[in-house]
Amino acid sequence: MNIYTTSFHPERPDEPVPWYEVVGDEIFTTLYHPTHPQEPASWFVIRDSKIFTSDDHPTNPGEQAAWFEINKNLIYPSEDHPTHPDNDLPWFEIREI
Repeated sequence: MNIYTTSFHPERPDEPVPWYEVVGDEIFTTLYHPTHPQEPASWFVIRDSKIFTSDDHPTNPGEQAAWFEINKNLIYPSEDHPTHPDNDLPWFEIREI
């Protein structure tokens, strides 16, 4: 599965390429990520429909609070997001490859 930005993303709405790829319960940057193309380690992990930073995240490794929440195929910032807590609009969309 790939993760694309939605029209509600605050910096780069509706990018035509995926920023992230979901592999199992880990999320990796893709070749198209605007600042860190294809990092070799996962940035995020999915647990119970919430997205946490992984130990390999470049700026906030191993955060104990979820940054994002998944609702169906949409990803929203969670109440613990460091810059945009409890945003009611989805920033990302998960699409099947």
